Amino acid sequence: MQGYSPGEEIWIVLLGILGASFSGLAYNALRASAALVPTLVVVFFLPLCTIPIVLPFCLEHWIMPQGYEWLLIIAMGAVTQVAQILMTKAYQMEKAGAIANYAYLGVVFALIFGFLFFQEHFFLTEIIGMGVVILGILLNFLYVNRVTNLRRLLVYFRWIPGL
Repeated sequence: MQGYSPGEEIWIVLLGILGASFSGLAYNALRASAALVPTLVVVFFLPLCTIPIVLPFCLEHWIMPQGYEWLLIIAMGAVTQVAQILMTKAYQMEKAGAIANYAYLGVVFALIFGFLFFQEHFFLTEIIGMGVVILGILLNFLYVNRVTNLRRLLVYFRWIPGL
């Protein structure tokens, strides 16, 4: 979707809002279930629930990987599995609101990697968007940690020489 105009299908926008709402519910459910369900059980059931939903779409457009592509797929799977375990553990240990904000950094990293590795170019709106995401994360960090003055802020950066 390249921007929004009044002529666009409203159901696409509503679908995005619905997806964000269910994500928020899932993150809070992870936190609530921390004492009852081990991290690995949660990580196991995520693909178990996802595969039946996406399988029909995958089968329709399946292309068999060749040679080196198998190694890339296995590497992506391993990295994804480790990331999923760590993310699930983070949501179980901390409030969902504190962790979810850092997940938005994935958008910033995706744009930067696209620029570095795939020669993608940014529009001004994308650069502004990255700035807004980073500013939001910084403001959330300051609020959650009750940073009210410069001296208290410098405590978090004490490992930087000269501060």
